[in-house]
Formats: sequence, C-alpha cells, structure tokens
Amino acid sequence: KKDVASALAKTLAAGGDASSLAGAIAAAGSSQLPPFSKDDAANVAAAAVEAYYAADLRTAVWRLLKHAHGAFGVAALASAAPSAVVLASVKQPMALGVGAGFVAYSSERAALHVGAVGAGLEARYVLAEGDVLSVSAGGECRPGCAASVDRANTASQAPAFAPLDDWDGVNALMTAPVAASQLSGGDVVGRDLADLPGLCDAVSRSFEGDGTNAAPAAAFARALLDDDRRRRASLDLVVVGVECSLWVAEQWAVNLRAACPALRVVVASANKALAALTACANDIACNGATPSENVFPSGSTAAEAVRGAVALAVTHSGQSFPTLNAARALKDAGADVFAVSGQLDVVLADILGQSFAAGSDRSDRLLATGAGIRLAEAASCTTAATHVLLTELLFVVAGEAEGALRVEDLNDLMTLHGGSVRTGGNVSEICSGEGPGGEAASLGRSWGDHAVEPLLTWFLAVCYVIGTVAAAFPVVAGVGTAAGLRETYLYAFFALDALLYAFFANVAAVVLRLVQGREPLARFGKRTLLVLDVPMVATAERPSTTARRGVASRRRRPRRVVGNTVVVSPTLNRRGDQEPRAGSRPRRGVPRG
Repeated sequence: KKDVASALAKTLAAGGDASSLAGAIAAAGSSQLPPFSKDDAANVAAAAVEAYYAADLRTAVWRLLKHAHGAFGVAALASAAPSAVVLASVKQPMALGVGAGFVAYSSERAALHVGAVGAGLEARYVLAEGDVLSVSAGGECRPGCAASVDRANTASQAPAFAPLDDWDGVNALMTAPVAASQLSGGDVVGRDLADLPGLCDAVSRSFEGDGTNAAPAAAFARALLDDDRRRRASLDLVVVGVECSLWVAEQWAVNLRAACPALRVVVASANKALAALTACANDIACNGATPSENVFPSGSTAAEAVRGAVALAVTHSGQSFPTLNAARALKDAGADVFAVSGQLDVVLADILGQSFAAGSDRSDRLLATGAGIRLAEAASCTTAATHVLLTELLFVVAGEAEGALRVEDLNDLMTLHGGSVRTGGNVSEICSGEGPGGEAASLGRSWGDHAVEPLLTWFLAVCYVIGTVAAAFPVVAGVGTAAGLRETYLYAFFALDALLYAFFANVAAVVLRLVQGREPLARFGKRTLLVLDVPMVATAERPSTTARRGVASRRRRPRRVVGNTVVVSPTLNRRGDQEPRAGSRPRRGVPRG
C-alpha cells in the first residue's frame, strides 16, 4: 500500500494524468499486491485525480458552507497549503484588504483602516452572503499585491472559483472608523466627554443644507408621510434596536407620537421583532401566543403587519447581530428600511444597498452620527449623539407633517434644542475649569472629595490603630506621660484615647475637610447622587453609574438605586408628557450633598 501511495504521489507531483496514474498503480501493485486489472487501475486513478484536484481546502470550505446552517465567519488554513488561507462569510461580517506587499483580513472592517494596514490600504472587498475567497501567495490580484484572490459563492451549484475583480478602492465613503482622540491612550471615558460638545454640534449641523444627514432625513420624512403608502400599509413605522439604542429610540417614538398622533408606530426589541418575523412563519408558539401577538398588532402575521411600513433600525455599531438580522427580515417582508448608526461604513449599510465602490453615491437610507468606534464601556458619548440625531430627525418629520405642531411650537423646540447642543467651546471651558465659567470643574472636584472621603478616613483610621498599637503608644496618654503628669490624671488621658479610637474616622474627616477647604461640619457618611429625568435617560444612566460604582444594580420602579446613585424618573401619561403620580407629594428629608 505504501508503494502504491508513493507512486501516486510522485506521478501527481509530476503532473501525470489518469493514464499515467493507472500505469504507476499497476507497476507498483504487481510486486506487493495482486495485480490491478486495467479497469480497476483506471477507476482508482480517476478517483485519485478528482480527490487531488477537487477536494482541496477551498473546495472543502465551499462544500461545508453549502450544506451548513447557521452564521459563520471562516478563516481556514491547512498544513498542506501553508501559504494559503480561505475566507468565507455566511451571515457574519468578513472583509479583505490589500496593499503593496500585504493582504489583510478581518471580521471588523474598521480594523483594515487603522494603523500600518490602514496607512497602506489600497483596495478592499467586503464578502457578500455565501462568498468563499481563496487567497494564496503568488500571482498578482492587484499591482504590488503579490497574491492571487479567487472567489466562489455557495449560491452556485458547483465551486466555480474565478479571480476576484470587484474591489472597492479606498474612498471618502469609508470614513475614519476611529476618532483621533481614541488613539491617544489614557482615560477613554474622559476623552468621550471631551469630544461630546463638538460631536453633538456636528450632528446637529449635518441636517442643514447639504449636510450628510439632510438628504436621508428628507427621504425618511417623505416615506413616512406618503399618503399612498399609508393607505396600503397597516403600520406606518417600526423601530427596532437593542440596549441603549433601543432605550433612546423608545423615548423618541413617544415624542414622535406626541408630535404626530396620526402615525401608527411600533417600537420593539430587535430580538422580539426577529422572533416574530421568523417564528410566526413556521407557526411556532411562544408561551401560548405567537411572537407577533406580543410585538405587532393582532389580526395579522408579522410579515403582513410590516409590509409597506417604514422601518428604522437603530444601532451605533452598525453590526449588532439582532438588529442586523431584524433589518434583513423587515426588508424581506416588504418594509422600507432606514437606519441610524455611528458611521457610514458599517455592515448595516450593505443591507440598505450602500455601495462603497469608487464613484458611488451615498445612500439616502442611512443616517450617521459620526461618533465612530468608541473604546469606553460607558455609552455616554454614543447615546448622546444618537439622541441629538433622532431629535433633529423628529424636527424634520414634524416640519413636513400637516397639523402636527404649530410653527411657533416647533421653532421654540428647535431653539431650546440648539441652545443645549450648539454650545461652541463654552462646555469645554466649563468642564476644564478654565475661564470665568469654570465653576463646574470646581463643583465636580468638591463632589469627588465628598465621594472618596469615607475611603480615605477608613484608611487613616486603620493606619492610626496599627501604628499606635504596634508601638504601644496611645497618642494622648503618651503626651501626658511625656509631660510628667501624675498617674491619677493619666486615666483621663486614656479615656480620651479610647474616644479617639471610637471616633477617629469623624475626627479625620473634619481634619481632611479643613485641609481641602470644605465645610468641616457637613453631614458624615456616604453621599447620594440624585438624578431626575425621563425614563429613557434614567434607564440609560444605569449602566454608567454601575460602571462608576463597580457594583451590581437592583432595578426598582419608579426609583432605581445604583450603588450610591439614585436615579428617579417621573411617570409619563399616554401622550408622553411628564406628570406626577396622582396624590403624590414632595418627599422631605432629602440628604444634603
């Protein structure tokens, strides 16, 4: 058997065809095994040739994904082909970039646009659904690349690989995915807060004139308010998202209903919407009811409910899988899908039909904040930018809708919004402590001193106890002994030492406040930060306060307690207005500080 295998390998390596293989098999088998017949040798040779030339790595990956179910982003390598890699994508992002002397691939397309790879990137290809790319050393897919790239797709009946020529040249549509401030190191949360004023101002101005969001906002308003579409559809707007994006979208939908009461709006988690659009088609029950009954109006399936509606997918990253798949399902069901994202160059843009080839126009279906990728875990910057964008979008819709808001009311709202967003450098001066308006920084430092006071006084108390006990030298009694006082008086000094041990934390706090210039006799104990806002902001604030405190949060309504932070949200009536609970009274005894 070894002789036969060796003969096959040598003949194949020499480029032998089936007839030469048959001869090699017959010659090798005659001395060790019963002789092959002519037909047997021909059959073995044909199978060997097919296995050698067809069952290679890229064909194996193609066959696997042809029959696989699920979502896959694949980078396959084999020891038999050390200078090759096979990339594949099924419902997962994957991108390939080339430049002079290198080929790079990543599941995060933004990775191709930063660092040394980004500096030398000349062309990019984002794998489409079912694409299988074979990348091997040698050849020249583009000038200076020194690699060959072939493509096949699982939609075909056979793995017909052909050279890839649909490259996207690097162009202005591929905006910088990471802000320059994110690459400088240090406090990522602080950099986000420093970027926030300028970012919000830029988002607001992007809706003016020929701004990047002006055309998509106008297209959204036209589609949403189109009379023909509204007569055919059972819903006007379906909004989907997850986590912070969903929370902001929910509040925006409440405001949209208040401004345009005639609109039929549904807001749902992308996971629930996806379950309704996929499970209901297969009559899958969910707790005794189909998912569509929990998301969409009863009386029709989810696909029937969203057909002809306008859909808005909100996701800062542009590739949250529930939102991506929900957007696909909504589009397949016949909805007109728009999206809000942190930048234009995201996976969601591919679903909306955005092309990144040189000379392509920007899609009017995607609105972008321009915040890009953020490294901070707390979503303060991205949530605020999304809030500003949706507010501007609300103004556009309300301005186009008849009988929604009076012109005077709309102008007042726009003035209030502009006053809080278009601050120029004032916010930066206030937060930096520079200039005449630096009181915010001073107040922040003062509150910080209050917040860390319990930890500092506890540490000082521990040091005092350990030091005096280890040295066997109570401070007050030691001073009395050194002064030569009689033993009778020393008992009073020992009593003072006992009191100092008992109340050292309070004494240390008073001394610490005197040193820091704070009120020495303010309330002792932990401090509580009270945040009052609408439910959307209160909910979005919880993750950041939890991250600051480093403790788990317990959810309570209407009051939410997060560590030493109490987040209170007023209730909303059906119109979305803030109103107190019936019979409620202001609570007394709110702690100072």
